[in-house]
Parts: sequence; C-alpha cells; structure tokens
Amino acid sequence: MRAPYSSPTLAISFGAGSDSSSTNRERMLASRQGTPALPTAADVFAAFEAFRPAVSMFMAGSVILGWGHGTSDIDLYVVLPEASGPIEGAYTRTASTTDPTMYIVLGQFGAFRADIEVWTHEQIHEVIDRFYGPPAARAADRTEQDLLNRLVTGRPLHGDRWWSQARTRITESSYPAWLVGRRLSRARSATDSAARWLDSGSAVPAVLAAREAFTCTVEAVLAAGGDYSVNRKWLYRRMQATPVPGLETDQAWRRLCLEGAEAAPADWTAAVLADCRSLQDGIASRGADR
Repeated sequence: MRAPYSSPTLAISFGAGSDSSSTNRERMLASRQGTPALPTAADVFAAFEAFRPAVSMFMAGSVILGWGHGTSDIDLYVVLPEASGPIEGAYTRTASTTDPTMYIVLGQFGAFRADIEVWTHEQIHEVIDRFYGPPAARAADRTEQDLLNRLVTGRPLHGDRWWSQARTRITESSYPAWLVGRRLSRARSATDSAARWLDSGSAVPAVLAAREAFTCTVEAVLAAGGDYSVNRKWLYRRMQATPVPGLETDQAWRRLCLEGAEAAPADWTAAVLADCRSLQDGIASRGADR
C-alpha cells in the first residue's frame, strides 16, 4: 500500500466548518504544498477526549491509498470498547447491528479535514461474525461493506493488534466469497436485462444497459481479486490496483466510456455482453460463484 505522506506531530485546528467555499479550498490547496503530515493518534486524542478509551483507530480512503487530490479529506475510524452515548458535535448514521447507532464527527488536522466514523468493538465484530455462521445469517448493508473494506485497506494509528486481528478475521471469513457471489448475481441479472433490450431492437437502452452490466461484471471480478470497495468513482484506480484477468485496464475503461457505441450500438452491445459473460464464467470457474 502506498503511503504518500509522512506523519510527524502537527498543530491541530479543530472545527466542523464546511470546505465548500472557494476560500477554504484555496487555503487547503495552499496548505498541501510539499508533503503535509497526516494526524497521529496523539493528535486525535488531543482533539477528542471522548476517543481516549479507543481499542483501535485507523485511517483509510483515497489519501491513504495514494489516490487523493489537493482537497481530499481523510477517513478516520475510531473503535470504542463500548457505546459512549451521544458525542458532542456528532451526527448519527445507522447500521444493521443490534445497537444500530454509530457516530460521524468532522474534524480538521492541519492540512486535512477528517470524516471520523465512531463504531464500537461489539458492532464491528457482530458484522464480521455473521460470516462465520450459517449462510442465512450472512448480510452486510452498504455502510457495513464500506467499513469492512476500510478495515482491510486502512492503516492503523492506534491498537494495531486489534486492527490486525479484525482484518485477518474478515479475509479468512466467508465474506469475500459472499461479496463475489452477490456481485456476480447482480452482474448476471444486468447482463440478461441488457440482452433483452438488444433482442428487442432498442439500441440506446441496450447500450446503457450493457454499460451497467459491464460495470457490475468488473466489480465482481475485482471482488474476486480481493477488492471490496463499494465506491464506483474510483473504478479506474481500482482496476489499476487489481488488474481484471483477461481484460486490459485501458480496454475496460474504453468500454465504460462507451467508445464505439455511437457508431454501431447493436454490435457494440453484443461485444460488451460477450465480454461480460466470459468474465462472469471465469469467476465461476474459479469457485467464487457461491
């Protein structure tokens, strides 16, 4: 994993202000000249007293992966040993865990704004434990899938042992196969839908449906390669990081950009659907179709 920035201690300017104004964007861009420092655990604890009991803390997202731009924020995850009650300045989001409430806090650490998700140890392990039980118990909503991906791809700031054990439990569970199967099912459904549009002679809907089918198929192949991301905006970067077997990244990108579709929509759609089926069969042949 690329680590584009060093992380010595830095001065903290905490606040929940918006970065939406051009003035804030310009200030942030100016502050990122050179190699700005990422926050340390000590920085976070100094800014948020409520986080001091944390069993672990890790950073994830585009900046950590080396994909960020001049105003990218950092995604920070804090794992508390138990529910803390309301956190000042936070807003809530719900998960499908027994205790459904997790908190989102905004902070500023030097050059970086931080989106901080606060979970409990029990919430996270409840999600992971589903993939050590019977198939009927396996489930994770989008928020939980994003959490599991961030755990696997993140960088620990505090509680390295907890983070490492949780990461290993995810990769050794049935979650990877469940995710591949779920995405493969969606890809096949989208491919069948596109084929029906093509058979009906509806060229424009067929093209758009085929692009969706191809996107779903690429996501399934990436999942089979160990990419658990739920974020499509990084699809090109994800294909670069996890090459799609049997398909060059630039060729896949041209498919996603509809290159050639305008000149010959029916032929383009037929070729894309053939690629989809070939890629899907490749996943199934490796035993991921379950």
